Amino acid sequence: MSKVAYIKKPSKTDDGPLKDNEAKEEHGIPYYLGLLKTSPLDQKAYNRLMILYRRAKEYSKELKIIDRAIKEFRGFYNSHRKVAVKNVQHISKKLNRSLGLTDDKGKEFFQQEPIASWEKRRQVVLKKLE
Repeated sequence: MSKVAYIKKPSKTDDGPLKDNEAKEEHGIPYYLGLLKTSPLDQKAYNRLMILYRRAKEYSKELKIIDRAIKEFRGFYNSHRKVAVKNVQHISKKLNRSLGLTDDKGKEFFQQEPIASWEKRRQVVLKKLE
């Protein structure tokens, strides 16, 4: 009986071909890159790619993935903030300022979660590249 190798299509619920303790990590990178082509807002795929590149000591590639992830998620969050009604936008800005979420110029004090952790990770990678 011959064995047939099937190519598995990436899915969001799948953990991928690798677990943390397996040695052959180079096979996981193409998998997660393919997953990001189909769903560019998959936080888990970005995190796994960052881990795989760090373990392979490919810090420049890790930095590219971090920048790409931050760009994608900022674009996603900013696209949902556009409000059609000017009155609602004005009230939202006042509310955010009064709650202490933004400064007087409208710049936010806090970032959404994946972006904040990726910014910290980005600083660590930049130090390693120096």
